[in-house]
Parts: sequence; structure tokens; C-alpha cells
Amino acid sequence: MIDVFRFKTESPGQGIYIFSFSGNLDELAKLPKLEDLVNVKKITFDFMGLKFLSSAGIKSWVMMIDKIKEIPDIEIEFSNCPKTVIDCVNSIEGFLPEKGFVSSFKIPYFCGECDQSFTVLEPTNAVIPHLDKFLNKQMTFPEQNCPTCNSRTEIELPVPRFLKFLKK
Repeated sequence: MIDVFRFKTESPGQGIYIFSFSGNLDELAKLPKLEDLVNVKKITFDFMGLKFLSSAGIKSWVMMIDKIKEIPDIEIEFSNCPKTVIDCVNSIEGFLPEKGFVSSFKIPYFCGECDQSFTVLEPTNAVIPHLDKFLNKQMTFPEQNCPTCNSRTEIELPVPRFLKFLKK
């Protein structure tokens, strides 16, 4: 079954727009038309429901972000970012514009006892004061118990490489 890409737009006013994504960002995805926005001051992209990101979806995304660069004095926030989005921010120039920032991201964990994966949402502002310790492997994210079987779990990524986007 195909998990169709969808987005919901909210505008709480004063030039603020929130786009909440769900489904697969792939070649079939229709991204928001940013040229229709009026008096934009801030755009938040909420990735909480994003399931999959293909190379065609990434290309469409970067093209959309290029249009945002033309809007003067805009603030761009990425929130609830899964690992796939952070990987793109870390490796694809233009995925997150220079004026953009990540406010929260998901840390993937794995339980070897019951073979389950899950994520824990981490606010970026909780990591930044300790960034040097994370990058130098003197600190890592807290251990988590599996929500299914309560066993200890492991983080499914190399933390310093994953947090590279915070050094920009």
C-alpha cells in the first residue's frame, strides 16, 4: 500500500505558516506552492508524519526551498525531523536553507530483545549547550528502555556524525 504524501497548512497569523507533512515524499508528492503565501515571516515544516523520502522527493524539496531563498528576511524552522531528514540536512546542500534551523529531531533506538525500533524526540536547544561533548564522544543521549518489552536499547546511529548539522 502506498502511503500518499499529504500536507496540512496552518496560519496562526502575522505571516507565520506551518506545514505538517505525512506519508511518502517521493516522485508522486505534491509539495506546497509557496508562491501563494502572503507576507511570509516564518515557515515551519513539521516532519512528524513523514514516512519515506526518495531521491525524487529530495530533488523536488530542494527546488521548493530554492524558491524560499528569494523571500527576504524569512525564518525557516524544521521540527520533528526523522533521521532521514537530518541525513539530508547533513549531506545535501540546499536541503535546509542558510536561514533555516532545526528545532527538534528524532533519535532512533533499537531493542535487540524484541527486534523493535522506536524514536525519541529531542529538542535542539537541549543539545546545543553540550554540543562539544556530544561531538567529542564525551556525552551521548540518555539510555532508553524499550516501550514494548522494557529492555535496554541502543542508539541506531553514530551520534557525532548525526549532529553535524548543529555545527553549521
